Amino acid sequence: MRHLLLASLLLTALPVLALDAGDSAPKVSVQRLSEPGVAQTLGEFKGKVVFVDFWASWCGPCRKSLPMLAQLQNDLTDRDFVLVGVNIDDDPQLGRDFLQAIASAGVHLSDPEGKLSDAFGVKGMPTSYLLDRSGTIRWVHEGFAPADMTEIRSRIEAQLQTP
Repeated sequence: MRHLLLASLLLTALPVLALDAGDSAPKVSVQRLSEPGVAQTLGEFKGKVVFVDFWASWCGPCRKSLPMLAQLQNDLTDRDFVLVGVNIDDDPQLGRDFLQAIASAGVHLSDPEGKLSDAFGVKGMPTSYLLDRSGTIRWVHEGFAPADMTEIRSRIEAQLQTP
């Protein structure tokens, strides 16, 4: 039902305070999708370039982006880069099933209550945030089309070159 709530929020005229470039990533703890009971924060990835991608199993563009992002993670596996997917499905098993079907890479978190997505101010699926090594947001990307991968890779590569 979280996706229905998110959809209804998108249709309302209420302003949503979304984080943007220059803001620090929130310090919210959520469970790992593949390891229920194991909590994780984004702060645990300090020192790495992090691409945080909010997704859901019911999201058509997410179904296209996640395999491409997994390939990007595999391409950059020997660099200080980590893909952090944040699944917002009400039932985490839907997210686990989807990831198993696409053999995804990276770290995936489960956010069925919306703690992390609310802290970021996510307005739609998918929404991604590129974090620098200190945990500062450097770029926000909403939506997805396959052609977006060129810019996503370019921005990640630029951050990887920055100490």
